[in-house]
Amino acid sequence: MITVFDLGPSNHSVANVSGVSPYVRTVVFILRYKKIDYELKPVSPFDIARVAQEHGAAPTVTGDLGGHPQIHYPVHRRLEHGQDTPAVVPAGSRVLHKVLQSNLVNIATPMNRRSIQPYIINTILAKEIRDRINFPNATPEQVSEAYKQVREAFETFNENLDRGESFRSFVMGGDKPTFGDFSLVAIVYPVRFIYGEESEQWEDVKSWAKGWLGWEIAQVLKLVAA
Repeated sequence: MITVFDLGPSNHSVANVSGVSPYVRTVVFILRYKKIDYELKPVSPFDIARVAQEHGAAPTVTGDLGGHPQIHYPVHRRLEHGQDTPAVVPAGSRVLHKVLQSNLVNIATPMNRRSIQPYIINTILAKEIRDRINFPNATPEQVSEAYKQVREAFETFNENLDRGESFRSFVMGGDKPTFGDFSLVAIVYPVRFIYGEESEQWEDVKSWAKGWLGWEIAQVLKLVAA
């Protein structure tokens, strides 16, 4: 059993299973894909530095909510051994996937700051955490503009993948998902649990990149049974 630390506690049933943090959610999706048992252990944003230090993973990134340990690639390398599923970080592609994840995070930043992060902080984290964080909600106009920016960025991202005529292929162009696919879906997945699986907002996200993002989401969620 692998313990995965995540922001919490949360009062949202989906977030409690898939993870509050997109970085944690990426790890969780990969664990599910590889059928490895795990448990999510909530850690208050005010305790992250202490807990990380106790487990030998000192925070490498700091922000308004405190630091979080950057453990993603070491965990993935450990999971590659003895598994029947293909490698999610194929040999020689570690740096490429790290750059890819950074690019995806940057693409989604407007949506994250205006919609996802305010919802997580002001709605689903436990009250004792919310009471200590003063995080402003965006206006509907700001949220709409943020989604527009991210939609356009994903259109450009899809064009830059240079996958030829292959619409139904993963980020790296193959027929098996890699780290980038799990990271991409983990980043946009909160839209589904914020607005609902049948919501207009989630349907809109799935239409991005000429519908490729919807195909990508469907394939990854099927593989991780989410």
